[in-house]
Amino acid sequence: MTPADELRAAAKVLRVPDDTVTIPAAAANALADLLHTEANRLGAAAHPHWKDTAAYRALAVARALNGDR
Repeated sequence: MTPADELRAAAKVLRVPDDTVTIPAAAANALADLLHTEANRLGAAAHPHWKDTAAYRALAVARALNGDR
């Protein structure tokens, strides 16, 4: 899975409510939008070898949300 795919997967987790996401819907949607925007930015602007470092904060959030999915 590419870093952009990880970001998009985490955005999907936030947009599809389940028992694992316990933040308000408005915050979840805003964070999902941010993660999706970062995924698009990575795909358009980042060199393939730099993608893990270009969006490391967003990827940390995404990886925490994705867990073992």
